[in-house]
Amino acid sequence: MNRYPSINLASASAKGEKYAINAQPIPNGTQSIPLVVNSVTSGSYKFLFTGIASFQPSINVHLKDNFTNSTVDVRQNPDYSFNVDSKNSATFGSSRFSIVFGGTEEEMPSTQIKTYPNPVKGILTVEAPGDKASGQVLNALGLSVGTLNFNGHGRDQIAQYNFMRESSGIYFVKIVQDNRITIVRIVKE
Repeated sequence: MNRYPSINLASASAKGEKYAINAQPIPNGTQSIPLVVNSVTSGSYKFLFTGIASFQPSINVHLKDNFTNSTVDVRQNPDYSFNVDSKNSATFGSSRFSIVFGGTEEEMPSTQIKTYPNPVKGILTVEAPGDKASGQVLNALGLSVGTLNFNGHGRDQIAQYNFMRESSGIYFVKIVQDNRITIVRIVKE
């Protein structure tokens, strides 16, 4: 992390206006709010979603990173680290990040990837809705420690991973379906 970073963060309206504080009504359906990351110095940065508990539990909140082509559930992953290269405009600006409010659980039951139990001591189960899924288990450094082998089970794809051989700590499960990547934070006790 940069000790004295030079970065500006704002949300953007549909007209491109930038807001440091942005109050929104509860969304009906899916709503995407672009985030603007400007005046950057190359380095590592982190989003901390410390106030996420103030949102209604039924509202899905995701961070979409267009540079890495990944989407993260910020309730399960309240910390998101990312790198900025001041010489590569794709790593910052108004088109890299957006916050996606995906409606309520009742509106989107088939799009949620489920991981349980979390925290895990032994076997972790991952359920991905839809067809064909692949996945990896990554350690805190982002290195692969295992593969998820999904099998069809009705409308879902299910995989299990034995965490008994892994040390206690933070891990990430990366699930790929079509062009969508979902990363879920897992705690190994």
